[in-house]
Amino acid sequence: MIGTLFTIILAGTLTLDTWAPLIARFLIVSETAQRSDVIIIPSGTEDGGRIRYGVSLYKKGFAPKMLLSGSSYLVEETGIDLMKVYALSLGVSEGDIWADHDSGSTVENALIAKEIVNKNNCRSVLVVTSPTHSKRTKLVFNKIFPKEISVRVSCDPSTFDVKNWWKIPAKAREVGYEYFVFLYYFLFGY
Repeated sequence: MIGTLFTIILAGTLTLDTWAPLIARFLIVSETAQRSDVIIIPSGTEDGGRIRYGVSLYKKGFAPKMLLSGSSYLVEETGIDLMKVYALSLGVSEGDIWADHDSGSTVENALIAKEIVNKNNCRSVLVVTSPTHSKRTKLVFNKIFPKEISVRVSCDPSTFDVKNWWKIPAKAREVGYEYFVFLYYFLFGY
């Protein structure tokens, strides 16, 4: 009995090692970063990875401006206020930062970003997000932005372990959440 249970657990683990990376890879789109008019960084990660990656692209000259997008109110500050402080501490010039304090979802990020991008006559955007959020971001921004504006999505692949994500509860929640939202979009649209 114990031998059978061990065999089942071992077979399940080997199978998980095989198919878990496929589940994660479906969610990841990382296009090669190209020079753009603005880098858009939606809020959503607690570790600052999106900001660090976006700032590294800004410092390499991929865009002269950054748009920080999101809301998450924290008493009298927003998550965007904190993102801005962090970006400034990493060397971004204050005049190069635009902020959207009102969006609360990826769809709202894209809708409000489109208004700001149009107002500033931008023709290309580089959206920086986390790997598990990248495919949904690409789909939403491509649907909302006009075809005349080039949309590229980039993420730092080193922030997500495709092979072992399912062993880390926080990463497993990220993947599960993304699939849930895809299902929601499929059933109800966006």
